[in-house]
Amino acid sequence: MRAVLGVDWTSWRPYQALAAALAAAASEGPPYVFMNYRVYLRTAEEGDRSFLHDMEAGAAAAAALVTVLSRADAEYVSQHLSRAGGPALRPQVTATARLAV
Repeated sequence: MRAVLGVDWTSWRPYQALAAALAAAASEGPPYVFMNYRVYLRTAEEGDRSFLHDMEAGAAAAAALVTVLSRADAEYVSQHLSRAGGPALRPQVTATARLAV
């Protein structure tokens, strides 16, 4: 199986471009694995919080799997990176993140 491994939120936009290009070529894109080595939102200054929330929540929502480096990050991601109408992480992704720590 192929997958795109994306390190932190900066990988989400390139993944979107890749998936769109593959879809235009009538090919299914590989799943996106969001390897969140640093949760930027946790320490962001007020002026950056909205942007970083949108990027990190978007990356988490698009991911087939989210990995983090600590239990604290796993809890923060599952509690704070959500979109209106529902959590950013599917229950099996949250469970996997907690097991991987």
